[in-house]
Amino acid sequence: MHQRALQGYEKALGTDNISTYTPALNTLWAFASLYEKQGDLPKARIMYVKALLGYEKVVGPDHPTSQSLREILQGLDSGTEKEAVKGIKKPVSNPREEVSRLGSEGAPSTSRRHKLFRKLGLR
Repeated sequence: MHQRALQGYEKALGTDNISTYTPALNTLWAFASLYEKQGDLPKARIMYVKALLGYEKVVGPDHPTSQSLREILQGLDSGTEKEAVKGIKKPVSNPREEVSRLGSEGAPSTSRRHKLFRKLGLR
């Protein structure tokens, strides 16, 4: 949907004028947010930067919208650093012990069905 909107703006305004048309910038922002929610952080970063540059041209760098986008980009940068650190896991000293511990505890479940079974004493 966002992609079709951007294509329509490009067709109507030309690729050079999109960076100064506020509805197109809103679409870029929404597209970036979608990419971020999907976990595609490099594409999200590109879209956020495009939106930020456009908003800075239109409303100036001190406008709350520009500041908000700048904060999002800073959070995105710190979030990617945290994700990289989070990816490094502590090695398991005894894998068999870990597997048996997980098997005895079971995976925590919070689905409605499991809550109902627990309430009825079936689980």
